[in-house]
Amino acid sequence: MRIVNCATVPVLVAFLAMTVISATSQQQPSPTVGSAISSAFDQAANRWMLDVSDLRTQRDTATPKVRALRDRFWDKHYAAPSPLDEPQQFLMAHPPGPSKPNEPEFPVIKDAVWVVGTFVSHHAYLTQSRRTIYTEINLRVDHGFPNPIVRLRNAEILDVGHLGGAVRDRSGKVLTFALEPSPLDFQVGHSYLVLLSYQPSGEFYLPVKRWDVTSGVVKPDEASEFKRARQGNSAIANRPLADAVRAVESELAAQKRGAR
Repeated sequence: MRIVNCATVPVLVAFLAMTVISATSQQQPSPTVGSAISSAFDQAANRWMLDVSDLRTQRDTATPKVRALRDRFWDKHYAAPSPLDEPQQFLMAHPPGPSKPNEPEFPVIKDAVWVVGTFVSHHAYLTQSRRTIYTEINLRVDHGFPNPIVRLRNAEILDVGHLGGAVRDRSGKVLTFALEPSPLDFQVGHSYLVLLSYQPSGEFYLPVKRWDVTSGVVKPDEASEFKRARQGNSAIANRPLADAVRAVESELAAQKRGAR
């Protein structure tokens, strides 16, 4: 995930790398992106990002006010120099992963919440400026840990922001933005133990840390957590999910005591 407001979530903006991101526009009848882009995603965990959201028929669950705030957030950090209808290629700052290589397994982050949830669906959006596309992962809450930020209910759907995506605009043109194949990313239908940063302006979340728990066992799903597990320094990697839940609850209780 992705570069964000440093004052809000400083852990997400360290170790930036410069990456060439292409924005394309296509007039085509099928709800797919170009074959060159598609083939690059053959083995990618985030192949679902190639799904084209049709803005002519897509139902937006956010209010117009909230959608405008979300558009503003993504434009502030990622907007292309000009509308995506215009062919362009440009450099932009893009972090290599959602967390710092040396951060703790359980970082203390303001306005962050721990959740066990399942990736049930996703929708891409084109900002009003037409200079950014972002995707919202719909994460169903399977277990919400106590937190002072928001009250999480089982089966509630959380909108988790993800840079990039593909849309068909209201004229029928397919636009893509920031599509990069990745071997590690959220996958549709998978369940995760995640640390999410809540963005009150826009009422959405950004991922900070992620483990895949689809099998009932906690599996690292980021390079930094694979390294931690290999070094034998993880408290939760390769353990049953129930054990990991207890470990997170214990850590959160310790953090709460330390904050008093």
